[in-house]
Amino acid sequence: MTKLSHYLLMTSLFSYVGNPYHQRVKNKTILSIFIFSFCLSQPDNFVVQQWMVENGLPQSTVRCITQTVDGYIWAGTWKGLARFDGVQMTVFKASNTPELYSSNIMSLFSDSRGRLWIGTDAGGLVRYSEHQFQRFDSAQGCPAKRILSMNEDRFGTLWFATEIGIFAYNGTRFLHFTATDGLPFTYANQALPLPDGSMYLGFVGFGTIVQLLNDSLVIRETFSVGGYTVAIDTAGIIWYGDRKKGFVRRFQGKETIIQKFSSSVPRETYLVRNGEKWLLTSDEIRIFSDAGERILTQNDGLRFSDITTVFQDREGNVWLGKEGDGLILLRKKKISSLSLHSGFPSDLTQSGMEDRTGVVWIGTWDAGLIRMKKKTHERYERYLLSPGVLSVFTLWEAKDSSVWVGTWGHGVYRIKNGTHKQIIRGPIDAVTSIVSIAEDADGGIWIATAHDGLFSFNGAKEKLWNTESGLSGNRVNSVLAARNGDVWVTISGNGVNRISKGKVTVFQRGSGLNDNFASPIYEDRQGSIWIGTNRGLARWKNGSFTFVTEEQGLFDGVVAQIIEDDLGYFWIGAIRGIYRVSAQELNDAAEQKIQSVRCYTVGKEDGMLNEETSGGGTPRCWKNSDGTLWFTTSKGIVIIDPDNVASNPVPPGVLIENAWVENVAVPLNEMVTLQPGETKIELRYTGINFTAPSKIRFKYQLAGFEERWNDAGTKRFVQYTNLDPGEYQFTVRAENSAGVENVHGASLRIVVLPPFYKTWWFMSFMVMFFLTAGPAIYSIRVHQLKKEKERQVEFSRRLIESQESERKRIATELHDGLGQNLLIIKNKLLIALRSPKIKYPSINPVEEASDIVSSTIEEVRFISHNLRPHQLDQLGITKTLRSIIRQMKESTALMLTSEIQDIDALLTPEQEISLFRIVQESFNNIIKHSEATSVWVAVIRREHSITVMIEDNGKGISSAGGFGISGMRERAEMFAWNLSIVARQPRGTTVMLLLPLQTI
Repeated sequence: MTKLSHYLLMTSLFSYVGNPYHQRVKNKTILSIFIFSFCLSQPDNFVVQQWMVENGLPQSTVRCITQTVDGYIWAGTWKGLARFDGVQMTVFKASNTPELYSSNIMSLFSDSRGRLWIGTDAGGLVRYSEHQFQRFDSAQGCPAKRILSMNEDRFGTLWFATEIGIFAYNGTRFLHFTATDGLPFTYANQALPLPDGSMYLGFVGFGTIVQLLNDSLVIRETFSVGGYTVAIDTAGIIWYGDRKKGFVRRFQGKETIIQKFSSSVPRETYLVRNGEKWLLTSDEIRIFSDAGERILTQNDGLRFSDITTVFQDREGNVWLGKEGDGLILLRKKKISSLSLHSGFPSDLTQSGMEDRTGVVWIGTWDAGLIRMKKKTHERYERYLLSPGVLSVFTLWEAKDSSVWVGTWGHGVYRIKNGTHKQIIRGPIDAVTSIVSIAEDADGGIWIATAHDGLFSFNGAKEKLWNTESGLSGNRVNSVLAARNGDVWVTISGNGVNRISKGKVTVFQRGSGLNDNFASPIYEDRQGSIWIGTNRGLARWKNGSFTFVTEEQGLFDGVVAQIIEDDLGYFWIGAIRGIYRVSAQELNDAAEQKIQSVRCYTVGKEDGMLNEETSGGGTPRCWKNSDGTLWFTTSKGIVIIDPDNVASNPVPPGVLIENAWVENVAVPLNEMVTLQPGETKIELRYTGINFTAPSKIRFKYQLAGFEERWNDAGTKRFVQYTNLDPGEYQFTVRAENSAGVENVHGASLRIVVLPPFYKTWWFMSFMVMFFLTAGPAIYSIRVHQLKKEKERQVEFSRRLIESQESERKRIATELHDGLGQNLLIIKNKLLIALRSPKIKYPSINPVEEASDIVSSTIEEVRFISHNLRPHQLDQLGITKTLRSIIRQMKESTALMLTSEIQDIDALLTPEQEISLFRIVQESFNNIIKHSEATSVWVAVIRREHSITVMIEDNGKGISSAGGFGISGMRERAEMFAWNLSIVARQPRGTTVMLLLPLQTI
């Protein structure tokens, strides 16, 4: 295979805009062609991508293209301006950008300061800088409505070609020049800089070289260009096309005819520079050079008619604007391919190899065995094994230079010295499906079958390996004979088997392997065995497996092909394409010396017709003697030259595009601020790289919140919630498909404002407050605690006195009451016993003693009732309360009304006795001190509380009260009840007790 090598440089081309004053001039759109490079060593050299309205373009006719310093591609159309990062388009037009009076974009230019200048058809001049649009009109000194071309000279002055003349802008003001200043016409259509700082200004049929001196226009030269386009190379040579003269080279006032146009060349011709002459016609690009003539035709996937603009980005990709055909990208292929499209007999390739003579053999599914002659690799011939043999699955060249061919359903063939024969041996017959063949160090042949296990033979010695002989299955995927004598076999869905010295060892998930689905086996230069699984790579070294997976950076974990190049890289064929990874990094990752590997990817962006490389026989990929790597795919053969697959050295531009706080878009300046209470922020970022935009990988970090970088893969947004108040720095980085990273990335400062009580000023105020007011508060609190302690001491003293008084009272009652009664009873009974026959005229002593006993019993009951009412145990709290109210009615003259609801089972026994004593003490106070005539009592049950209310119409008592009221308060506080005693005016007292049920 010849390596790709031809490169071509191209500059700005401008189709000429019709002059309303010249009858023979057609109204054409401007065509700008900047420097770019093509590879034209073969007809199929470009990957072509196209974007239309359905892909986000505002309109299908692209008039102008440029690239700003941040990396965005900008495309001007009839109905708006599109900003493109390779994945997503953002559209600016009159309806969403007020500064764009017209959505018809005529010209675009990105100046040396990174500003984008937008020329419209009827809306004048607009500048885009730092996310802001600004319109220039008469007030700023530029009244032109139609801006046809823009450029910048070496001194930073901007030049604008318009319908009313030339404008020069020095950053502060516009200078206006017309035909009255010596220009050939007022209507101008082109402005191009020359290396010496002068400018070429284009008009209808004429060109003028001018220089700006002290705000005046100095005209150095005016000449007829006679055609439609002009270009200037880096040496200052002016090139233009004249349909009568041909291609013209003009330098220092002298013209040289470089190439005559043939009569077949249509009027619409364009040219480039530096000896390479380009003719863009309606159906081809014709390139003339000293080396000869080359043609790029519509067979390359393009229609060359109605091209409006051409632009090369900083990565070398070429962008075309087309009339009605949208935005087109020409990306030079990094690979070549063999497919039906390029004349190869089949797309369904299964296996291949290069033999020792340099002949390449390729097995296909539907076209049999293909042989390609040495070096040319362009002439294909089908090698007929037998009629009907179309599916060749595996190939192997033995040590004796014979080629072994395994077929699907037709057994094995051996080709030697130009002839072939079918091998019928052991279980291998004429209908066996063969999937892999290998030869061991002793010359033994190993043949893997699709259903019948593995067969080996060496001379007369034969053996069948299957489940009965220890294999984990009979459906073999591939076989490898290692240099140390071991034979490795992958079994469909049943792991990997190793045959060493006649012994089979099975490796499966859970017994040394990380996945049971394994297929390709490869032995590297160091003798390590690499096995591709559905979960990455497994490496066998020093008697054990280690693994490298997607989590460690592999581009795709489903490994279908493995091969090494001569530069120290592994190339892996997978579901999503082919990728390259350093052999050293793979080994280091397998040994956990590094955390991740870097992968360079090849896919559709590089010319693959189909990215899937899985399936097929063996070998699925191989290295030819010239160092090129060949891979079978579902759409033919992919050929990669590792020397020429230059990695993309341009790191992707990284930008933070949008920010949302609480799902509301916020402007992006140097900082985004979250107000108190705002907890959610979402950021969207992008990486700009047009070689493989979908494969850009990102990582980000929020400094102040995260210590490590997060691998975001290809995801282009991140969300944070519940950030603590403080300042953070969000940084995102990106790397292209070649692993070239933008280490600077893009950053955004995020400030989360705290609530007022977490602000520094509030905290400072609180510190100062406590430093100044603290001692006073402390003193007051100490005084309160002392008072509280004194109150508790007083209460304890009074409680002790009360207890002593109560003991004394009980003792007195027992002594004076019960003791006296018992003595009397004793004496009465003694009298009766001593004179049993005496008849008493009045009361019998025994009867009298009986009356005294009854009285004593009542007195005992009274004393015990005062200690604990027996009704609580017998009747419950509700009936007990009703009972004491009834007794109060019967024993006093008070008019007493009551409403007692059922509160049984709501209080503990301790709470019941406390409630009873509080009510009892309230009644005692009413009887003893209030002088009341009526009392109202209510016990109300609510959902979450019990309310007890006792009102009288007496003279009222102090809420402080005596010891009885203190006892009531102590009992209430014991259970966190709310007790209030209020003296009403002019008469009466209200006792209210609230018992929360949740505390019960």
